[in-house]
Amino acid sequence: MSGSYKISLIIPVYKTEKTLIRCLDSCINAFLDYLHQVEIIVINDGSPGDPQSILTPYLTKYPNIKYYYQKNRGLSGARNKGISLSNGEYIWCIDSDDTISNDCAEYIMGILDRKLDVYTVGYSLVDNEGNLISEVRPDITIASGKELLLTYRQPMGAPFYIISKKYLEQDNLMFYEGIYHEDNLFNFQLLYNANSLAAIDVIAYNYYQYGSGTITSTPSLKRSKDLLLISEMLYEFLMSNSTTRGVRPYSGYIGLCLTSAYHNLKRCNIESRRFFFLQLKEKKTFLYKLLKIQRLKYVVFISYLLIQSFFYAKE
Repeated sequence: MSGSYKISLIIPVYKTEKTLIRCLDSCINAFLDYLHQVEIIVINDGSPGDPQSILTPYLTKYPNIKYYYQKNRGLSGARNKGISLSNGEYIWCIDSDDTISNDCAEYIMGILDRKLDVYTVGYSLVDNEGNLISEVRPDITIASGKELLLTYRQPMGAPFYIISKKYLEQDNLMFYEGIYHEDNLFNFQLLYNANSLAAIDVIAYNYYQYGSGTITSTPSLKRSKDLLLISEMLYEFLMSNSTTRGVRPYSGYIGLCLTSAYHNLKRCNIESRRFFFLQLKEKKTFLYKLLKIQRLKYVVFISYLLIQSFFYAKE
C-alpha cells in the first residue's frame, strides 16, 4: 500500500553491478537526512552477476533498502515490478548506471508536499568519469501535461520525472515490456493525462554518457520495429482520447518515432532495411491515416516511407 514513505526510488539492475554501488551511494547520500521517508527498491532483473552479494552490507544497515529478484523481463519489466512493490507516495525511476545529486533532496522533499501528479527534474549530462558536459533545467510555468507536450521541449527519459503513485494507479499506467525506447510511449501517456505538474528547479539527476558501442547507440532492426510499434500505439492512444482535430497538435511525436526508426535503419544492413520496409508496406493503411492528421513537417517524410516500402516490395 502506498503512503508508508514519501518517495520510492526504483533501481533496476541488469549487468550494471560495476556502477550499482556508485548509484546506490548517491541515493543514500542525497537523502541522508530523510531516509525514514525514502524507500529504495533494487530489482535484479535476472542479471548474470551477483547484485545481492554487493548489496548485503546495505541491506543489513538500511531497513528502507529492499532487494528483489525476478527472471529477466527487461528494463520495463523491472520498473513495473518495482512500482508494484513500492510503498511511496511518489515514484522515481533511477537507472543503475546513473546517479542523483547530493544537494537535491531538501528541495524535492519540500515540493512533493504540493501533491501534484508529476514533477520534472533538472539533470546534467556527464561523461564516463563524471565530468560535466551540460545541464538542463526545466522551465515550466505550465499547469498541465498536455500544455507541456505542446512545447515539444520536455525530456523523454523516465528518470527525469517524479510521479505520483496514485496517479499511476488511477490511469493504470505501466511501462510497455519487451521493446526498446519504451520511455517514448510511457512519458507521452504520463504527461498527456497529467492534470498538475511542476518543475523541480535543481539539478537532481546525473545522466552518464557512455558513447558509441552502448546498447542505446547500437543500430538494430528490432529498434526500428519497436519505434514503428510505438508510433502505432501513440496514434491509437491519441485517437481514443481526442478528436482528429485534437490529435493533430501532438502528431509530431508519432513523426519523431518514425524518423528515429528510419535513421536507425540507415545504419543497419540491407536485409534489415528490406525486412522493415516490407513490414511497413503491410502497414500502409496506418501510414495513410497518419497523412490525414500529421503536421506538414512530416507529411513529406511519411510519403517517402510509403514510396520506399513499395520500392523494396518489388525487389
